[in-house]
Amino acid sequence: MALPGLSGDWRGILCVLQLRLYKIRTCGAKRGRTGNGKGILSGFPDTVGGKALKIFVKRENWSDGIWMQLPATKEEAEQVRRSLERQHPSMMQPFVGAVDSRFPELEERLVGELVFQEKNLDRLNQLAERLESLNGEEEMLFRAAFRMESPYTTEQIQETLGHLDCYQLHPEIRNFEELGRYLTQAETSQLPEQLEAYIDYAGIGRNCQGGYGYLTEGGYVEKRKSSMNHGEAEAEKG
Repeated sequence: MALPGLSGDWRGILCVLQLRLYKIRTCGAKRGRTGNGKGILSGFPDTVGGKALKIFVKRENWSDGIWMQLPATKEEAEQVRRSLERQHPSMMQPFVGAVDSRFPELEERLVGELVFQEKNLDRLNQLAERLESLNGEEEMLFRAAFRMESPYTTEQIQETLGHLDCYQLHPEIRNFEELGRYLTQAETSQLPEQLEAYIDYAGIGRNCQGGYGYLTEGGYVEKRKSSMNHGEAEAEKG
């Protein structure tokens, strides 16, 4: 590849730099991307608070059901249970048939969960209460952490919500070019200005979406370095 305007020395430096950036450029190539078509996590509400979770309670072999707002009191839950008995008497256990939430990613995880068995309703109520308590920044941290950790059960989702302090938000990073510059700052800190035009920072940021963190509409969310080091140490012990 010809590099017009560069001396042989600068061409050599750029080639070495490109090799060092290769791993970063390809870190997200095999990872799935979730977002708004541009690879950026979207869907954050303009306002936070309020009811964060509603479930559609139903039974097998019945197309209908009853929506129940969470968290639900014992009286509200009992009212739903009795309504189910009147509308569709059955020995089948009521389960979550659909989810209405400002966190649409939860539906895949919660559908199929039994509602009234053992402590399931308590866990669902606790999840709803925690989601309601999130502020705007915490919502962005949770959405990114959810994709990085892929919690599957209600308990695992609660665990993710319980250590959002392991993540940090960089509101100053709002696009892929800024993300690429941030991820490569160690390699490019001494880069001469005349070589800047040859580095595809936007491409690096786009390819690394999901590799180190997630770019959201509110900024870049990544796992704190101390948490990453602790996780690696625990993995080595195991």
